[in-house]
Amino acid sequence: VVKGLIGRGRPPDLLDEYKIRGSAAGGLGYVSGHAAVAVAVATIASPYLSRRARRVVWTLAFLTCASRVYVGAHLPLDVVGGAALGWGVGALFHLLFGAPGGRPNAGTVTRALAGYGIRTVEVTPLGGLDARRAARFRAVTAAGEPLFAKLVPRERRDADLAYRVWQVLTRKGGREQGRPPGGGPADGQVEREAYLGLLAVAAGVRVPRVVLAGRYGGGSGLLVQRLVPGRSLEERDPAEVADATLAATWEQVARLHQAGIAHGDLGRHSVVVDDDGRPWLVDFDHARAVAAERARQADLVELLVGLAARFGAERAVAGAREAVGAERLAAALAATPTSALTRAARAELRARPDLRDELARLLDPASASRPG
Repeated sequence: VVKGLIGRGRPPDLLDEYKIRGSAAGGLGYVSGHAAVAVAVATIASPYLSRRARRVVWTLAFLTCASRVYVGAHLPLDVVGGAALGWGVGALFHLLFGAPGGRPNAGTVTRALAGYGIRTVEVTPLGGLDARRAARFRAVTAAGEPLFAKLVPRERRDADLAYRVWQVLTRKGGREQGRPPGGGPADGQVEREAYLGLLAVAAGVRVPRVVLAGRYGGGSGLLVQRLVPGRSLEERDPAEVADATLAATWEQVARLHQAGIAHGDLGRHSVVVDDDGRPWLVDFDHARAVAAERARQADLVELLVGLAARFGAERAVAGAREAVGAERLAAALAATPTSALTRAARAELRARPDLRDELARLLDPASASRPG
């Protein structure tokens, strides 16, 4: 169809000087059918292949394209157009029929833990908000100890170059990409998360104990922590969460900030309440040590909005007054733009446009009578 629409001939039809190697090709030149087929096959096959095999098929696709110019059958633009057409066909195939995402499964976790001498009798996948950026599992050891295992694949196919560029352009990058500040290899990411968690523990913050952090496979990351028996504030019904638990949550955040650490993703899903009603801070993959004040202020606003949306603005503010202070919370709320919050917090503010003003009035009642 493309050939018929464009109707452009081959090099002998367009150039005065050219060299044909082998037999001359007939028909129209744009686009190169060889290039289109080679790139389409490489695109469709890539998700099913290892990294080494992908290099082989893409090298063969490139050589196919280059050879069509070398033998004089096509001009360079014919090959570029054919490659683009082939890539588009391959991408459409994946869009319609799907493709493997390269995510670890329970068997992978079992083997990874066994490689570190941890024998498990049960491994169960966990979902949750963090599932996009890492695979999360609950594991039970042979001794009956419950563990939390997070695997960060070396290659996450929903975070390729085009996806990252789109996230940056739409201001949805950074924390929601699943990469800590500065990025880096997957094994380095989990080691960094473990390090930030240990710093928080040293500051007196209630954080699950780190069992190990390292690599598995060819550069993927593995983080293992003791599993806290409980559910996050995201999963708990508001009626079963006591005011004392919300106040204790703010106390943990205050200790974290006093140590100079910003959590970076302090939504309801990052606070797990155990069976005794004690809050634990989890998911330090976005945390920063020696964080700037604006990062800690974003933490406060993120948690304040998250708690207010689920438990009510009055309960959220009441629990924070003693641990953090109304003045500091009000300053954070005024200084932190909505764009600095995570996607979840922005969505909750869009759903309740009056929530931010309500929180400001509760923190500083005098502001209700001020103009503007």
